[in-house]
Amino acid sequence: MVTHTPLPWRVSANQPGKIGGFEVIGPYSANWRKPAALVCMMQHHPDEQARAAAEAALIVSAVNTHDDLVAALRAILDDNLIDGNAGFVHVDKMRSIARAALAKLEA
Repeated sequence: MVTHTPLPWRVSANQPGKIGGFEVIGPYSANWRKPAALVCMMQHHPDEQARAAAEAALIVSAVNTHDDLVAALRAILDDNLIDGNAGFVHVDKMRSIARAALAKLEA
């Protein structure tokens, strides 16, 4: 099975002299001190550099927090926070799990 580029990903501005844009890259390789992989390149007309930067940042944020958000959802579903027999829902615990996951996303 093929796996994705290791995390965390980050945004890097293109090399000087290239058409404007931003690159989403993986972590540096321990051996070569170079990015592990170019994940994608956001290129836009020079007038749209702010949009290219925002799109690259969104991709990086979504990918880097994906595992934490999935783990939070699983914790809400798997930690017996809903007692079907008693009709009781542990809303405070669910909110605490959700807040912790969102704090990582917003950091």
